[in-house]
Amino acid sequence: MNNILDRLNASQREAVLYNSGPLLIMAGAGSGKTRVVTYKIAYLIENGFASENEILAITFTNKAAKEMKDRVASFLNKDVSPMWIGTFHSIALRLLRRHANLVGYTNSFTIYDRDNQITLIKDILKELELDPKTYVPSYFIALISNLKMRNMDADEYESISDSYRKKTDAEVYRRYQKKMLEYDAMDFDDMIVNCVRLLEENEDVRQIYQERFKYVFVDEYQDTNFMQYKMAKLFSDLYKNICVVGDADQSIYGWRGADIRNILNFEKDYKNVKTILLEQNYRSTKNILKAANKVIKNNDERKEKNLWTDNQDGDDVYCYITQSNVEESYFVAQKIKELLDEGYKESDFAILYRTNAQSRSFEDMFLKFGIKYNIVGGVKFYDRKEIKDILAYFKFLDNTNDFISLKRIINTPKRGIGDKSIESITGDMISKNISLYDALSISTNKKIKEFFEVIESIKKLKDNVTLSELYDLVLDRTDYLNALERENTVEARTRIENLDEFRNLLLDYEDNYDNITLKDFLGEISLLTDLDKTEDKGGDAVTMITMHSAKGLEYNIVFIVGMEDGLFPSERAIEEGSLEEERRLCYVALTRAMKKLFLSLAKERRVYGQSIISKPSRFIDEAEDAIKVVSYRSDKFDERPILENASLNKSIYKERGFDKTVSRFKSYVGTDSAPSDKKDIKAGDKIKHKAFGEGMVVSVNGKNLTISFPNKGIKILNIDFAPIKRID
Repeated sequence: MNNILDRLNASQREAVLYNSGPLLIMAGAGSGKTRVVTYKIAYLIENGFASENEILAITFTNKAAKEMKDRVASFLNKDVSPMWIGTFHSIALRLLRRHANLVGYTNSFTIYDRDNQITLIKDILKELELDPKTYVPSYFIALISNLKMRNMDADEYESISDSYRKKTDAEVYRRYQKKMLEYDAMDFDDMIVNCVRLLEENEDVRQIYQERFKYVFVDEYQDTNFMQYKMAKLFSDLYKNICVVGDADQSIYGWRGADIRNILNFEKDYKNVKTILLEQNYRSTKNILKAANKVIKNNDERKEKNLWTDNQDGDDVYCYITQSNVEESYFVAQKIKELLDEGYKESDFAILYRTNAQSRSFEDMFLKFGIKYNIVGGVKFYDRKEIKDILAYFKFLDNTNDFISLKRIINTPKRGIGDKSIESITGDMISKNISLYDALSISTNKKIKEFFEVIESIKKLKDNVTLSELYDLVLDRTDYLNALERENTVEARTRIENLDEFRNLLLDYEDNYDNITLKDFLGEISLLTDLDKTEDKGGDAVTMITMHSAKGLEYNIVFIVGMEDGLFPSERAIEEGSLEEERRLCYVALTRAMKKLFLSLAKERRVYGQSIISKPSRFIDEAEDAIKVVSYRSDKFDERPILENASLNKSIYKERGFDKTVSRFKSYVGTDSAPSDKKDIKAGDKIKHKAFGEGMVVSVNGKNLTISFPNKGIKILNIDFAPIKRID
């Protein structure tokens, strides 16, 4: 064990050796907290402070629990599988399997997953004669979970409800809990709530486990909610030997119930607390940590600490200003190609973004550059349910014999059309020898007739509207968007964001293609998605990941994209005054980088179908001189990070092989280069765009034209594809 202690720095060693009373280990990013916790558990066992069965360690993920167990077993060279190391839910389940009879259940109770919960909610809505389109099941699941983690039952919620809707919500909650008890079932939140109830209401049981667990550990304490806080406190209240490990600066899950006050108030909740700061970072360069420290110091709700490292200074941290989100993705792809040529592997890179919807432009660009990538904690853009749904509508409108697409959309959103109804359509096709669409048109099923009328109304217009207008028609007349809005959940809002990004994609096609048809668009998309399917799924690929999902991970080279106010920090955070959590998220993102860190923003970005001029993220200014701002188009670095000084007029596109990359659009449009009437377009020329009207060319950069349209603002268009002509 002494050899193990020799591997620790002074603060880590102090944390391992302290064993008499409450201990708060405030562990900065990359400071080796997992090593400290596992060494500490092994030290307690090896030196006789506690046996394996007298230690309780609670984590947030099964992966973390397994890693902790494996490391302790390795240190002690013995089997520790019976140890109480697990997630909050697994520890609660272990207790309830022994004592659930004391809280009104049998010890063999059933665990309900999300699908079971939705089925139960639907049954309750039917009982109450409530329309599931208005009273969406997923809304109730989120509401009930939130209330349970705040330790609020239906009666208490009803007592503070000031509207008919909230009182109705309370009744659904009341019936839900009543039926769960009748069915001898618990959901995941029930397991935590009932574990707390068990310990609070049964002194004998509480005494058994409090006497048993001489030492209690809680990992990622900043992520605990109120009921998890109570659970940990109940286990440790006898000996008070509770060790919590976490970092207030990495508390980023407030939106799902985590309460940063649990870690900030730990020294008030327990007497004689020992607090140890782990500030030495083993992951990142000095320059990366400098940027992270400068940003996070702007938060008030934190415990003061300052990360430092013995690692090298490393490269400067730069934020690149690009003209548009398309150019931003081009910059990232080009930079990755450049670094790959220097010997890095694709698995060295990670792209971090605030929302999943941002991945689309990077996915498209990586496919064109031949860069392998994996989406972590999410689904590739064209594989997302809502995108597949809308594409299926488009495909069926283009080809009314497409039975596969019809099966996907006929009951999406829910219309009460089941498999038997669909079988009746195929039966009519066979018996009457008619087409699929004709079979739909003659159906006597009321729901199918209503569906056909919706499709027919859109189909009549599809050849006379643009792609984005067709999209609007589909979402409006099928009630698809309204169905998502009625759900009112985080998941539904994410789907709406992805749909907005899909509309932006359609607008990009309209800007850059002359008279693009629905069939042309579907052909191009099918080529993109087919290439996506053939890519190598192995480990050597660029990681694309949200900032939230990246917590706890590290990469040699990190790109943080979309550094714009309204995107990061998010518009909602700005409006609701929750900037501190967004700033903590920025800190988490910055500290994922080990060797190189790049940030980027777009001056202009499509948001909800509109091109807007973006304002640089306030976090860039907060980093002061730790982040140097440079225009992607400028041939000079601006050493002072004042965004207004970054020139955006001079071209510095370096032909690193991108000019040799043939756009896959060209073969589809059927042109290899700009027509002769476009070739000589220069800055100052007046042009006419089919959709945007007359405008003036501001600058020419290779094949990209920056054009100012009086009524549409600044647009960046590709000369080969844009439907423009020069006018006198």
